[in-house]
Amino acid sequence: TDPLPLPPLAMGGVVRHALTFTVKPGCEQTVAGILADYRSPTARVDETTRLRRTSLFMRGNRVVRAVEVEGDLGNALRHVASQPEIRAVEEAINPYLEEARDLGNPASARAFFARAALPAVSHTENPLPGTDAAVRHAFVYPVRPGCGAAAARLLAEQDEAAVADPGSPLVATTMFLREDTLVRLVDLDGSYQEALEAAAGFAPGRAAEELSRQLDLDAGTDLQSLSGIEHFLARCCMDPVTDRQALDA
Repeated sequence: TDPLPLPPLAMGGVVRHALTFTVKPGCEQTVAGILADYRSPTARVDETTRLRRTSLFMRGNRVVRAVEVEGDLGNALRHVASQPEIRAVEEAINPYLEEARDLGNPASARAFFARAALPAVSHTENPLPGTDAAVRHAFVYPVRPGCGAAAARLLAEQDEAAVADPGSPLVATTMFLREDTLVRLVDLDGSYQEALEAAAGFAPGRAAEELSRQLDLDAGTDLQSLSGIEHFLARCCMDPVTDRQALDA
């Protein structure tokens, strides 16, 4: 079976999905170098499926790889996995993974990718044109046990309201959730430091109060102030590794 535990989220003909896994502490820079240095696979998979975008981020020893596909996600993942350049990258990072896997064993490979699956649970985007220069950011939210779904719903509600505002710098967001691993991919017109509320997905007020109960915050972090939100984002922000788009995406 394919490593897709839930029907993937599709909007406007585009399917979004992510994988996440951890590497052994101390080898993060080595893994980042491997993941950043590879030749992109061909975008066209078949007559109805093509790769649009692949974005990789790291925070500590956690890796997140988000993909956007037009067409069939399963076909796209199989296509990517069969490409020699991708197989070489996957083999190169094997010694550094916290969870061992054997890509030569179909059962082992399927089990690994099923556990690594981070399904998209929401996608919101600004319908206005002129957002091609948006900067992509990723944030991994420190969710309290059992609060992942509630936090994702609340953030999705805030994103819907934000993109409805013509003056908002928020271009698009995608929320990925698996149990209490919550990652929010954010496209902004500029750096996140210039748009703290849009980047975080909430402003001081009711939403910040609710999230304070759902998130595992550092002592003294106050989400009711912009300085507190900035401190929170600095803790959550993932480092970009590579972000690749098909030329005609």
